[in-house]
Amino acid sequence: MSFSNKKEVGFCPDCDSRIKLKSPRLGQKVTCHACGTVLEIIGTSPVELDWAFDEGLDFDELATKLEDKKDRNAQREEKDFDLF
Repeated sequence: MSFSNKKEVGFCPDCDSRIKLKSPRLGQKVTCHACGTVLEIIGTSPVELDWAFDEGLDFDELATKLEDKKDRNAQREEKDFDLF
């Protein structure tokens, strides 16, 4: 008898860290090990993660997170460009 230890992989929308999941289910909440953001599984094939919102949604905080992510991506692209 063989059991599959295959894990699915998703990425944190906040810090882009890889998150390994054994048996992802739609609506399941997970926490990013790198930044502590609470996420929700919104797709299973492939695994898609998004911020888990509660009723007290703070649009200013969300806008700040999106801007921070854009800044990190821009810095990452600059580093990649500097390698050449």
